[in-house]
Amino acid sequence: MSRFTTLRIAFLSTLATLVLLVGMLVSTGVASAHTATAQTPAYYPHPSISAYGTYPVGGGCEVTHLHGFGFAPGPVHLVALRYGHPLFVNPGVIFSGGYFSRSVLICGGGSGWWSPTVLFAIGPLGAHTNPVYL
Repeated sequence: MSRFTTLRIAFLSTLATLVLLVGMLVSTGVASAHTATAQTPAYYPHPSISAYGTYPVGGGCEVTHLHGFGFAPGPVHLVALRYGHPLFVNPGVIFSGGYFSRSVLICGGGSGWWSPTVLFAIGPLGAHTNPVYL
């Protein structure tokens, strides 16, 4: 009779070990069809912008054509500075599906070669782009 009790205990111990092992494999994603961690889409690690065709329109304003790429989908905030002071940018927010190309109006602070305008963008995930000097 004690032999059957020992056999039952050994069988239940082996069964419990297998249940724990299968549970660990399922929770780590090794044995499941879907991994336990979410995969993020592949975007450039550093979004970038370029500007061309900048010309003055009077009243301390200038228009430039802006091209951006490498952004996550969502709103991209444009920031322009001159001497560290913010300038008015229209549009200030552009929706990006990964890239964009459009004209932008920048006003404020006068213009001239002695005071370059620095333009950069902040992507939806908070990544700052390279500065562009206009």
